[in-house]
Parts: sequence; C-alpha cells; structure tokens
Amino acid sequence: MNKVSKPRPDLHLAIGVMTSAKMVLGMDTRWSQAFPALKEIEAIFAVERSKTYRVLHYADYENVEFERCLELATTYGGPRLQAIQLDMTWPDRAILGRHHQKHPALATFLQAGKVALERVGNDPKKFVQRLTPYLEESLVDAVLLDRSMGRGVEMDANVLRGYIEEIRARYPKLHLIVAGGLGPYSLDQLRPLWRLFPWLSIDAQSRLRPSHNALDPVNWNMAGDYVEAAIGMWAEERAKAGS
Repeated sequence: MNKVSKPRPDLHLAIGVMTSAKMVLGMDTRWSQAFPALKEIEAIFAVERSKTYRVLHYADYENVEFERCLELATTYGGPRLQAIQLDMTWPDRAILGRHHQKHPALATFLQAGKVALERVGNDPKKFVQRLTPYLEESLVDAVLLDRSMGRGVEMDANVLRGYIEEIRARYPKLHLIVAGGLGPYSLDQLRPLWRLFPWLSIDAQSRLRPSHNALDPVNWNMAGDYVEAAIGMWAEERAKAGS
C-alpha cells in the first residue's frame, strides 16, 4: 500500500479481514481463495500499527450454525481483535446477546445489506423500527449501510441520506458506515454525504481491484490511492465547512 504522507490524527484505518461460516466449517466456497486461511487471521491482526482498528468481517447469509461459527470465528481473530462485522441479514438477537456476554469488550458492527433493506420494504422508518431492538439491547455498536455488498454497485447518496437522517433522529450517537462502489476513482459519489455528515465512516471492497471483482486479490497500490484520496476529500469538505 502507498504510504499516506500526512496521516490525520483524528482518523483511523480499519483493518478488515473477511471470513465466513463456510470457511469456519471447512466447507467448499468460491471465496476460499479470496479470504485468508483461518490460521493466518490472528497474525494479520497482531501486526502493530498506530491509528488502526481491527475488524473481522463474518459473512453468513444462510444462517449456518450461527452461534457455533460466530464463536469459532471470534477465536480465530485472536486477542487483538476489536470488532466483528456481521455480514448477515437480521441475525438472531439471542445469539448475539450470549456472544456479547462472552466477549463484552468486542464491538459488533451490523451490515444492512440489500436483502436486509428489502425485508423492511426499503423504508427508512421501518428499518429503524427493525433495528431498534438490536440497539436497545446493546447488541450493535455500529451499522454499515451497504446495498452493494461487495459487488461494486455505486451508492445512491439520496437514498442513503434518508436512512442516515432517520437513524440519527432516533439514535444520534450511533456510529454509521456507508459503502457502495467506493474506490480510489469513484469517491465523488460520497461527497454529498460527507458534506452533510462529515463523521461518517466509509468502507470499500471490490473497487480496490482493477477487475472490480471481490474474488480477486486486493491491489495494494489502489488501496493506498483510495486512502489518500479519501483523506484528501474528507479534509477538503471539513475545510469548506469551516471546521
């Protein structure tokens, strides 16, 4: 990755490592060549870097032995793991509650993907209603609004704005992340959101590859360019806002 010349002291870089229920269970999956081997995850998180946040992305859209696999995935993350992102569709709250009791220091991020949003009719108000029990029971620390789900589909800033405003009206301190076709050459679509919500975190996946295919290896030059471009845009919008 290209070195960021002047890192911002108020920004953090999330180190995201992906795995899945099928990986944990040793089942065949087309992602086996794209995800690191389970035995390598702890070593990835063990590398010391300042201003980083270590997140294990756990994918399971088929609800395969959720409780058992979530616990195993957490174990593979090792002692330096700080958060688990659940790439799932409205996971079982009782299981999340038990997992939180076992790992109270571990943050939980919930992906709100295409299917999760469709199940509430793509309605921001209904989305917040469905999300409320997770928040009231302290099961979720952050929400990722991600209709693309690793497919490189560009975000619709107007649509996301509706969800963000609805969530913030009820839960103003909830950490929110947005994704959807972000990469080093497609950040302009983010600008309207950062202009309104400069505290938003962002996430990128498939467009960190020339092919835009998340099954291919990350191109670290593109990843470095993405970080540089994102920091530049964020600083530019903050300066315009006079903050």
